[in-house]
Amino acid sequence: MNIPLDVEVHCTDGTGGHSLALVLNPVTQVATHLVVKNKGHDHAGHLLPLQLITGATAKSIAVSCTRDELGRLDPFEKMVRSEETGLGGVSAQALAGAEFH
Repeated sequence: MNIPLDVEVHCTDGTGGHSLALVLNPVTQVATHLVVKNKGHDHAGHLLPLQLITGATAKSIAVSCTRDELGRLDPFEKMVRSEETGLGGVSAQALAGAEFH
């Protein structure tokens, strides 16, 4: 499934926010979470496990939780660029069109 960045994230009860970034496991370089910037929240966003994504198009992502459930997920606290972690040039731009299972 392609997971686009900077698109609306639709919960089961309405729009929950926008996709901001993918979180990679630094050891395996496998995506584990999507950072969703929630409407009405001051912090950077919440960590949505990829297992909650039910579908995606180039313009939106559908997830299997409510907006309230999304707001209770772990907060996203820090972004580290791939160049700083030595991930061999892997970036959110490159991952935007990548496939994750």
